[in-house]
Amino acid sequence: MCGILGQVSRNIDRREFKSRLGLLHHRGPDDYGVYFDENIALGHTRLSILDLSSDGHQPMISNCENFIINFNGEIYNFEEIKKDLIQKGYVFNSQAATEVLLYGYIEYKENIVNKLNGMFVFSIYDKKEAKLFLARDRSGMKPLYYFKEDKIFSFSSELRAITKHSSSISLDAKILFLLLGFVPEPFNIYEKISMFPAGHYGYYKDNKLKTIKYDEYK
Repeated sequence: MCGILGQVSRNIDRREFKSRLGLLHHRGPDDYGVYFDENIALGHTRLSILDLSSDGHQPMISNCENFIINFNGEIYNFEEIKKDLIQKGYVFNSQAATEVLLYGYIEYKENIVNKLNGMFVFSIYDKKEAKLFLARDRSGMKPLYYFKEDKIFSFSSELRAITKHSSSISLDAKILFLLLGFVPEPFNIYEKISMFPAGHYGYYKDNKLKTIKYDEYK
């Protein structure tokens, strides 16, 4: 279990962002990393499982320095995907599945999700396109919450790291809870915060989020 946090907006308060990332420390006590660029911040708390070295540090930056990944989960077939990518000429610096996801996205773009067997959420930022890619596994084993309003987009493994954007209880959530006894996805108890849907990937660019269903748990 790891923790991821991200924000796309102007004038990001780096100190405040790091403070919110600290709320996810319990999800990944082995390492802590942040990435800042113009109008974007990415943060990661790491629980080391397979690759225990510092080579698996996140957020991880591609060799070309154009793509940055933030990943939480396990990819059971990453060695198989890695072999294919090596044959295509990619060079790896670690034994981490994170790096396989990163170069898998560079090679296959959003189609990489169809090759994955595992439980995951991840984001990849494309600096040249100023575009953020997000994806969640088919069964929704790994959580991903997001807040979107005006020119702010924030996402996290846990609500606590993004509730600063919205602390009001959602009326829709109250009604759904009374009717169903629970609050179904993509709704959330807080206004303007949603659960990124399972079996979907999406792009955030120019203050717009577009999500696309690629599969569902069967």
